[in-house]
This record gives sequence, structure tokens and C-alpha cells, in this order.
Amino acid sequence: MGKRRIAHKIKKDVFGTFIYQHIKKEAFSGFVSLKDENGFPFLIALPEKAVVDFFYLNLENFTENDVEIFKEGYRFQNLEMIRPENIVKFAHLFNCKKLLKVVENFLQVREKLK
Repeated sequence: MGKRRIAHKIKKDVFGTFIYQHIKKEAFSGFVSLKDENGFPFLIALPEKAVVDFFYLNLENFTENDVEIFKEGYRFQNLEMIRPENIVKFAHLFNCKKLLKVVENFLQVREKLK
């Protein structure tokens, strides 16, 4: 496991600044296909996958032993929807020890806040 690199592209236009980030192919799962009001299909992440992707793309903001950040820094809602077995499964797809520790900390806080 080498140093984690996230490819990104920054685009600025009249609507604002947009940062496009990518995750590795092995971690691209955990989505369901839906259709919009015009019948066009789109993918949306399962709640657990969305949380894991957020942690991964913002990993530099987390320390491995910080559980307070989840109580004070982020306002996660509907934590009862998060299935621990799914969040751990999706985190393993990234093959990143720090991410697994962040997920473990998050699940500890989740249990206390439920």
C-alpha cells in the first residue's frame, strides 16, 4: 500500500469552481440505478457508499484516532440507515488502512449517537 493519490481536475466557470475527483475502479460499486422524471437512467450511491467515498476523498481531514470530529465537525443525520457491515465492506474496497480506521471510529460514534 503506497501513498494514496486522488486524481482531480478543477474547472472554473460563471457558475463557480468545480472540483472533479476520481476513485479507483476497484472501489466503484455500491450504487443503484434509477430513472429521472424523463426516464433517463442515473446511478446513485447507497448511503454507506456515499459516507465511505466522503471519508476517502477527505481523508487528509481525519486523524486515525479522532472520534470527536464526528460529534463536533460533521452533522451526519439518519445514522440508523447506515448498516455497519456495508460501510466496512465498501471501505475495504479502497485497500487503505487509514480509511478503515476512520470508518471504525465513525461506527463507534454512530453507536453512541443512535
